[in-house]
Amino acid sequence: RIGQHYNLKMHGDINLAPLKILTRNIESLRGEGSFAVDVSGNWEAPELRGRINIRDTNVKLEGRPYRIGPLSGDIFLDKDRVTFDSFNVDFGGGKIYVSGAGRLDKLALKGLFLSSEIKDVRFRPMEGVDTAFDGKLFFEMSPNRQSLTGDINIKRARYVKRIEWKSWLVGIKEAGGVPMSQPSFLGKTALNVHVTGRENIVIDNNIARTPVRIDLNVQGTLAQYGLVGRAETAGGTVFFRNNEFEIIEGSVDFIELNRIIPVFHILAETFTSGYRIRLNLDGPVDRFSLSLFSDPPLSDVDILTLLTAGHISKETKGIESGIGAGEATAFLTGRLQDVMEERFKYITGFDRFEVNPETTARGTVSPKITVGKRLLGDNLFVTYTTSIGASQENIIKIQYNLSRNVSLIGSRDEIGSVGADIKYRFEFK
Repeated sequence: RIGQHYNLKMHGDINLAPLKILTRNIESLRGEGSFAVDVSGNWEAPELRGRINIRDTNVKLEGRPYRIGPLSGDIFLDKDRVTFDSFNVDFGGGKIYVSGAGRLDKLALKGLFLSSEIKDVRFRPMEGVDTAFDGKLFFEMSPNRQSLTGDINIKRARYVKRIEWKSWLVGIKEAGGVPMSQPSFLGKTALNVHVTGRENIVIDNNIARTPVRIDLNVQGTLAQYGLVGRAETAGGTVFFRNNEFEIIEGSVDFIELNRIIPVFHILAETFTSGYRIRLNLDGPVDRFSLSLFSDPPLSDVDILTLLTAGHISKETKGIESGIGAGEATAFLTGRLQDVMEERFKYITGFDRFEVNPETTARGTVSPKITVGKRLLGDNLFVTYTTSIGASQENIIKIQYNLSRNVSLIGSRDEIGSVGADIKYRFEFK
């Protein structure tokens, strides 16, 4: 009786595609199912009993690059209670298993709790970043709030995007407070997700080649989230002004609940032309402190000259303006250089390709090209550096890793001297 009460028994098949029109947040929807549901009781607050089966469903959310599905599972209805049973979803090459329950009030969903188990999902959160992870996530919705909590364990991850130091730092500052675009119904979801990873997480680009361990909390909301925690490395190499620095200590701390504000601490050193140069980088992006020290001691200008020109001599005195011109050239052409070097790496297969300005002993600026390639299952790394228009020798460095802690290094420097080293690395607490 319309307006008074229900006494209906319904069953049939479902085509889910037309449901797309109910919301603008779904770009595409395909799927099938069946249902057998009884509706009884008062017109304003009926009771539902029965089962809805969903199978082979694929969903793509507006503005998101990933497709969700195939998705299959059962929904059981019992008066004002909704139970989600045995839902399994294919996503990113892995599986997500979902179960949970909700509460109905006058045919409207007023409460929902979902528990999910994630198995070997592969995901690309941004260009140049590939991850695979397991985990458990819990979604809770009530009339007053929505939340997403849980734990994510990164099984493997690799960051390979080429970065130009100056444009990268400017980019972080510009992006620090920019909210992410999310479907409106998810944007206010509060986050508290613990993300950890101890092995097989690698940065491998033109700035660094190093393994990383992470322990982070993702907090805030989906629309405006932040990171709290630390990422750290126990070794590896960082590249600065065309020189390879071995990392002694390295960490990045994140300290903001609603923004991504990294605070860097990097201590690294290199040997060049008989000098031990130590690099110390500390602070947040907008207040960086970069210090260079040498043994035997050199002035800041002499250290920069050594790293840029490759040597210190009487002839190099007075060429500080040339070094400044080289730095300015690198800054002004940084983004164009990014594109050119990345394209060259793609065509040739080199793991490292860089073009940097070099200041010669006469104070002129000429291009300095460095290429590198890993061989023999990444155990052998060969680096070759040449300066166009300069009379100095080409630089060759060969490093062979006998194990994780022992390496053999052979090199020829810019004055033609040939040498060899055995590098042994050890950790202690």
